[in-house]
Amino acid sequence: MSTQDILAELQQSYLTGIPSHLEEMENMVLNLEKNHDYQENFDALYRKVHSLKGSGATYGFNIITSVCHQFEDFISDELQTKTRIPPPTINKTFAYIDILKNVHSLLKGGDDAAGLIQIEKQLQALQAKNTQSRLRAILIDPPEKMYKQICIQTLIDANVSYVTTNNSLTAFQRLLNEPFDLLITPRENAELSGTALIAALKLNKRCNINIKSILITSNPNLGVPDNLQPSLIILKGMNFSEKLKESIDAIVLESTQKHTKH
Repeated sequence: MSTQDILAELQQSYLTGIPSHLEEMENMVLNLEKNHDYQENFDALYRKVHSLKGSGATYGFNIITSVCHQFEDFISDELQTKTRIPPPTINKTFAYIDILKNVHSLLKGGDDAAGLIQIEKQLQALQAKNTQSRLRAILIDPPEKMYKQICIQTLIDANVSYVTTNNSLTAFQRLLNEPFDLLITPRENAELSGTALIAALKLNKRCNINIKSILITSNPNLGVPDNLQPSLIILKGMNFSEKLKESIDAIVLESTQKHTKH
């Protein structure tokens, strides 16, 4: 048996095992969707995709490696550190698995160049969806843990990318140099109050001069000029979660409508 024949036999054996790997991935994603042992299933999914990426290259199937490389990046960007995944993200996760199924079918049937080109187009389309503008928020941690958790979960549910910090001066430095779409800050910060931070951003006229801002407070009387007011004020209390969700959903909708027009 020639070396080429041995390689072909190994490749077919490798392809035979792929469906079971994809089925395991689907079960992991279902568990993530149901929030069953989230971290354990996230780690297992990442390892499975990473392993398939490496083995695809080993057996000469570069298309498998390409799909898994993009899938791996998606997992790191969209699933890591989350506690619950919104439906659009779940759908995209399954879309990558579906592409891998299509790749497997094509490879099992022989070298279908036209089919592989179509797979690459599907991959490019999925990548384009992933890189479409998502709202990016910066959250300054409220002193009360409960309000912080509500803010984070609301951002996750709205599919908003976010970073957090417990230092308002650090947030201010980032806001002067990095583009963000939304600032959520408590009024009471140790370093720089929420009202002072919002006013400073407006007066500095840097990249985030028009950023949407949500101020969390117990007292709506801010005592600042109208042109330095936050976009929204949400009072602490029983309806906080509901009001925050309404506010963030409205900001996301406004952003989506702007992108649709353009």
